Amino acid sequence: MSSIPNLPFEHVKIASNVDFYDSWAAQYDQSNPLQRVDDKLFEDNVLPRIAFLPRSQPVHIMDLGCGTGRNTTKLVPLLPPGSRITGVEQSEAMLNIAKPKFMENRSVNFIRSSLEALEVTEDEKVDALISTLVLEHVPLAPFFQVAARVLKSGGWAWVTSMHPDLGSQGQASFTNEEGKKVVGVSWNHTPEATIAAAEQEGLFLEGEVVIGRGGEKEKEKWQDVKMGVGFLFIKI
Repeated sequence: MSSIPNLPFEHVKIASNVDFYDSWAAQYDQSNPLQRVDDKLFEDNVLPRIAFLPRSQPVHIMDLGCGTGRNTTKLVPLLPPGSRITGVEQSEAMLNIAKPKFMENRSVNFIRSSLEALEVTEDEKVDALISTLVLEHVPLAPFFQVAARVLKSGGWAWVTSMHPDLGSQGQASFTNEEGKKVVGVSWNHTPEATIAAAEQEGLFLEGEVVIGRGGEKEKEKWQDVKMGVGFLFIKI
């Protein structure tokens, strides 16, 4: 695990990731290359798993760091009847964009909470957890402590982050109204460190680490670059 002390471009630093995402919220759904890679990883690795769930068996899924509901929107139509989704997000501005998307859907509930403050009762533990592009913004140990705490035994977690090759060059950012790059607080985690931290909490990798590369539709500098990394963990 390492923080990112230096960036190869002029930028404005926001010391709180809550403030960072509050500032980014209005622009966040305007997709960027990393989000598109992450979407492809989600569509290839999570949606088929959801689509083949038994229709007679409702599930409870947590979207940890749900942001504007980008992934929650994709899950809702595929879940078995009676299923629930709990979206957890610390940024109020992001939640203000997510909530109206599900105003008429009682199966989706949102909680505003930090990672550290998140608690669930035994009855509220979830069958699956998804958390995409969150890991960059938190240390590994507390993240996986929470994941293990909220998951049922035998449950699974889909976790993605910026690939360390890309993380060595930059971090999550957006361009503000003044044309300046704005960044928050980030860590550049390696896959090996991520897997080790997960195993410490009883979460074990299923299959292989999945790498997401920039596609042909991206600018030339992003094509075939390792941009995203995904992990499917099972709680033992």
